[in-house]
Amino acid sequence: MPALSGPLRQYAAAGALEGCAAGCYVQPMNVRSYARALAVGLLVSALGGCGGDADASAGATFSAEPQQVLTSDQGRLHIEIRSAPHPAVRGVNRFRLYLTDPAGAPADGLAIAVQPWMPAHGHGTSVVPQTMALGPGQYEIDQVYFYMAGDWQLRMTFSAAETDSAAPSFDIR
Repeated sequence: MPALSGPLRQYAAAGALEGCAAGCYVQPMNVRSYARALAVGLLVSALGGCGGDADASAGATFSAEPQQVLTSDQGRLHIEIRSAPHPAVRGVNRFRLYLTDPAGAPADGLAIAVQPWMPAHGHGTSVVPQTMALGPGQYEIDQVYFYMAGDWQLRMTFSAAETDSAAPSFDIR
């Protein structure tokens, strides 16, 4: 059995080859095998890689009708939610919020924190959605990444003089 050299020696020293029986042999990769493995890896990455669909919201328009209408947890806001694409899908989505107070006046000047959350699995995503004000009571949330199918919440916290929250649910397919 040839002696381990280079990276294999480092892996062995780090304990990465511990499951290897006393007589096992790790064959070094030749240049052709390495080039083939690299090409396959780049092709898989270019065709979608891991984690889900590409940006499904690119070029998608918001629906005329809200996908959901709800009242915030404290009752301070009436919320209409539209998505692009409509309905929201696995991958990257955009949401447009139309927010009014109980009297029907646009709710302006809010800071909105957003966290996509999958309650059944107890996790969110690593992509942080971006929120921006568009005009009277209108806000857009971009880069909402639902990376797997299932039930997701869009946990939102609204901050101004007072704080409120809402967590609409979406069935992502």
